[in-house]
Amino acid sequence: MKKLLVLTCISFFIFACSKKTTTSTTPKSADQIAFETTCSKCHKAPNPSSKSMDDWKRIVDVMQKKGKFDDAVKTQVLNYLTTKAKS
Repeated sequence: MKKLLVLTCISFFIFACSKKTTTSTTPKSADQIAFETTCSKCHKAPNPSSKSMDDWKRIVDVMQKKGKFDDAVKTQVLNYLTTKAKS
């Protein structure tokens, strides 16, 4: 009985100390990928919920000129921001 208790305790300890892995089951959308890759070329991609959509529209207009990305990419970035911007 003691051996079973010791083995159970050791197993619990090993399980509790093992590295936890989490995997995202939601695939990234093309709009999210466009946002992340375009914005992180020059700086860390910002938190989309940190600004309102009106703010993001102005910011993306300025960044499009600086980053030299086309209107199709701009549309994808704005589409993504629309879903995440603060209200």
